[in-house]
Amino acid sequence: VLYAILPIWPGDELRLKNMPAGEATASMLGLPGRLACRRDGDDLLISMPDVAPDQLPCDDAWTIKIEGLE
Repeated sequence: VLYAILPIWPGDELRLKNMPAGEATASMLGLPGRLACRRDGDDLLISMPDVAPDQLPCDDAWTIKIEGLE
């Protein structure tokens, strides 16, 4: 399991460079459901949730939980 802690909102998509192989799944702590992920070469692209700012689980930083990497 890998946790990506985001001190700033990355926009529509989060790009994590040079990630290990594997079929990754991602979720944001504090929100239900999974986030869409896809590969772009060695990078992992995670679609950020489309939620209103007052529905986010935190105002200061956000945590993405990534599973399934080798």
